[in-house]
Amino acid sequence: MKKILTAYGIFIAFVIFVFVSGFFTGKMKREVDFVSEIQRDTLFVRDTIRLDISEPIAERKVGTMKIPIPIVAKFECTGDLDSDEIPRDTVFIEVPRVERVYGDSTFYAVVSGYNPSLDTIILFPTKQVILEKHFVPKIEYERRRFSVGIQLGYGTDFQNFSPYIGIGIQYNLFSW
Repeated sequence: MKKILTAYGIFIAFVIFVFVSGFFTGKMKREVDFVSEIQRDTLFVRDTIRLDISEPIAERKVGTMKIPIPIVAKFECTGDLDSDEIPRDTVFIEVPRVERVYGDSTFYAVVSGYNPSLDTIILFPTKQVILEKHFVPKIEYERRRFSVGIQLGYGTDFQNFSPYIGIGIQYNLFSW
């Protein structure tokens, strides 16, 4: 019975030692700042929108305007006349000036004049698209050369070779 209690005591002491050494090993670990690298790519996308316009959404009378109309007199020519010698005249006609508004959710256009109309409008909207990629660099921790750990192996006491299980201090020659 005393041997079982001694074995359990050694096992419990071993477990406590492992937890305490793990705690202190974690405390000695160096803090690493996580630095992310942001890569931005800017794209400019240009769409072509052709709109065929049918009816204005608003119309109002702005005033009047005078339009010159050239008049050529009719007469009988008795001789040779050049085109510069034909009598000409100009008459100004007063017509109403109208302002029409065309639009929807994608455009707004105002045209004015005598009987104005907007037949087609072509828009070239430019949209800016920014793509962001976050890169987190791979963090490599420094490996310590000395450590405390559980060891399995085959060893000698300078008389016999036998399997070995235990806790020990080790020196790392290389790591992967």
